Amino acid sequence: MPSSKEIKGRISSVESTLKITSAMKFVSSSKLRKAQDALAAARPYEEALRSILDALIGNSSVETEEASANLETSQPQDGPVAIVAVASNTSLCGGFNSAITGFVKSLTEKYPGAKVIPVGRKMYDAFKKTDSIERQGLMGAAEEPLPGTAEGHRPMGSADLNALSDKPSYDGAAALADELIRAFADGVYSKVVIACNRSKGIGKYIPTEEQLLPAIMGPSGGEDLPETKYIFEPGLEALLEDLTPKTLRFRLYTMLLDSATAEHAARVVAMQTATDNGEKLLDELRLLYNKTRQQKITAEILDLVGGTGDYGTGS
Repeated sequence: MPSSKEIKGRISSVESTLKITSAMKFVSSSKLRKAQDALAAARPYEEALRSILDALIGNSSVETEEASANLETSQPQDGPVAIVAVASNTSLCGGFNSAITGFVKSLTEKYPGAKVIPVGRKMYDAFKKTDSIERQGLMGAAEEPLPGTAEGHRPMGSADLNALSDKPSYDGAAALADELIRAFADGVYSKVVIACNRSKGIGKYIPTEEQLLPAIMGPSGGEDLPETKYIFEPGLEALLEDLTPKTLRFRLYTMLLDSATAEHAARVVAMQTATDNGEKLLDELRLLYNKTRQQKITAEILDLVGGTGDYGTGS
């Protein structure tokens, strides 16, 4: 049995750990609320953009059908699949990172020769020694800005991608989306998907794959809308050229927010579980300490009584 001094040292260590886990839980709870608010604000706008785009493509006019066909057939189909894989920069969030890294590994088997674009340090660490990781980074900024942007975005480095995992921003998501669109248009990638954990409640998340490019457009959002003859100004193709990249940027931004929400929720649950286990262990250690202390006191009393008895018998 350990000594009272050793048990007391363990009690002090557990108490220090409990202070850390409790503080991390409160910090994560604050970040979770902010992430939930940002996601709640972004999701309706993203859904509205997709609905508008689907309604335009889903309209049965000849002009719309021709524009949709041109968009589909003009995309290159030769390059590898790019997987934008989102994880966290830090640990202590339960199985959040292991779930998504395992899911991405299954995607690399599903898409032979796929290139993983890691967003988050944990995802980079999981694939840095494999041939799947996109070691050379993404394409550089184009000389001509994409439609809907005032100027071209600069190329993103690993630090920028890690920052997107920690604190998703629309500007960062737009820069990444623009680089992916350029790479896809240049035939570097034949398909672009994003893999991340999507939040399904506190501590619940599901690894999800969603296709970004080629853009999936059609009846998903516009099938319930009445068939209408629209007059497009300056024209349907110009409108789609401007609206499609905007929709993709916001889709990517929304999924980054969703991943961040799931991460903070997972960390809140992990820290709460750690705190509960620490308090349980602390109770057990205190009970053991009291038992050890009681045994020591009992032994000292017995020694004292035994010594007194011997002295009385001798006299």
